[in-house]
Amino acid sequence: MTLPLPKILIVDDQPANLKALQSLLEDVDADILEASSGNEALSIVADNKLALILLDVLMPGMDGFEVASLIRGVDQIKDTPILFVTAAYKDDLHRLQGYRSGAVDYIEKPINNEILIAKVTVFLDLYLARYQLEETNSRLRLEANERQIAEKALAKAQAIANLGNWDWDLKGNTLLWSDEVYRIFGLDPNSCTINYAMFLDAIHPEDRDVVQSKTNLSLSNSTIPYDLQYRLVRPNGVQRIVHEQGDVLQDKSGQPIRMVGITTDITERKRAEKLILDLNVNLEKHVVKRTQELEDSNKELAAFSYSVAHDLRAPLNNIIGFSRILCEEYRNGLDEEGRAYLDWLRNSALQMQIRVNDYLNFARSTRVSTRSEKVNLSDLVEHAILYAKVIHPKLESIGVSITPCLMVRGDPDLLAVVVENLVSNALKFTSKSDNGHIVFGEQKNHSGEREFFIQDNGVGFDPCLTHRLFKSFESLHEPGEFEGSGIGLTTVQRIIKRHGGKIRAESMVGKGATFYFTLGKAG
Repeated sequence: MTLPLPKILIVDDQPANLKALQSLLEDVDADILEASSGNEALSIVADNKLALILLDVLMPGMDGFEVASLIRGVDQIKDTPILFVTAAYKDDLHRLQGYRSGAVDYIEKPINNEILIAKVTVFLDLYLARYQLEETNSRLRLEANERQIAEKALAKAQAIANLGNWDWDLKGNTLLWSDEVYRIFGLDPNSCTINYAMFLDAIHPEDRDVVQSKTNLSLSNSTIPYDLQYRLVRPNGVQRIVHEQGDVLQDKSGQPIRMVGITTDITERKRAEKLILDLNVNLEKHVVKRTQELEDSNKELAAFSYSVAHDLRAPLNNIIGFSRILCEEYRNGLDEEGRAYLDWLRNSALQMQIRVNDYLNFARSTRVSTRSEKVNLSDLVEHAILYAKVIHPKLESIGVSITPCLMVRGDPDLLAVVVENLVSNALKFTSKSDNGHIVFGEQKNHSGEREFFIQDNGVGFDPCLTHRLFKSFESLHEPGEFEGSGIGLTTVQRIIKRHGGKIRAESMVGKGATFYFTLGKAG
């Protein structure tokens, strides 16, 4: 602790006397303050904690006796030691008056330097000793207060956490428990003193041997932790579950002398864990049941959708077939309006056939199991383009570039669906372009995988809408601008995922589009 520099006040109405006292005290380790009147002295005393006052008795206005009396009348400063410095008033009567006023000693003028220094040094030592004592007492009071606060906080925290601490003196066979341990065991801390035998008696009979065995094991080998759970029985018969941990303390020879630890009431936590476990088991059963119900429902729905789409094909084929016969053999027998109706009927049937085929492909993309065979993607692309141009002669002018013999392994039927949809889209969105052209090829992507692509120079689409491409029944163009069911690309994505691959697209409005896809290990 660093001690403050003590302060000495010298009071005299004569500047020469003040200067002389300053000179005599220059070797004293203190801060020297000066006052030339009683009023000035009182002002300084009020504002400073002083170790000593050297006070001249004979001063005009307010003499030293009055100043000393006023100082003694104020509680905060009344204990400040005062040495009267005087050339007069040396008789016993005046000395007695000085002592009554509050002086503790006299220094006579002319001043003996050695006597002055000796007395001043004594008072400075007393001041510093008193200062250290006050600081020590203040610190002890603060520490005691902090300790009380900490103990209260600890007790509150232990109560909140259902946790208490204990200390077992092995030689004296006494147990010191915190209040929370007593509460856990259902006992009053003011009504009993606990020992180890009483502790064992409180443990459930079925757990008592385990606790003793664990205790003996830790005492024989302090490296083995004392850590266990057991049941206790309170005096009212209520059972609680506790978790206990402890450490063994040894003397210099390695013999165990104490064991300290904590006890936590985990009864509610165990109940909550069991409740959560039961809820999880029931939830898991419910999830399994609901999942199976959903799977069964999805299978029934898929089977129904497939059946409906499949059953629609026969009457559609009949409509398309007979309308074609009407167009070829009886068209001239119809007037202009009849021929328009016939064309409308035939085109509507063809559009319906496309949609039915799309729905069937969509159902098959997740319903049927996949095969793994060698597949020539280039041939699939070529066949898809030839078929599309036969159905739609107006596509004949679109140019095509196909990299030959791009071989992969996969399901030939499902991969044919992928190619048919991508080729159909490329042709459809290129049909309104001059010098339309489609390219099929492959490249290596950033991961070194084979990546196949179908590129066109058609109308393209806004790249900001790419996230909508593979959603069912979504269209990036105005309704009626281009034909389509809205599930073709969704079907493509599902099939490619089943092959372990990915699909992506790049495009700009008016600059065409390119679809890239991988087939995982199959590619």
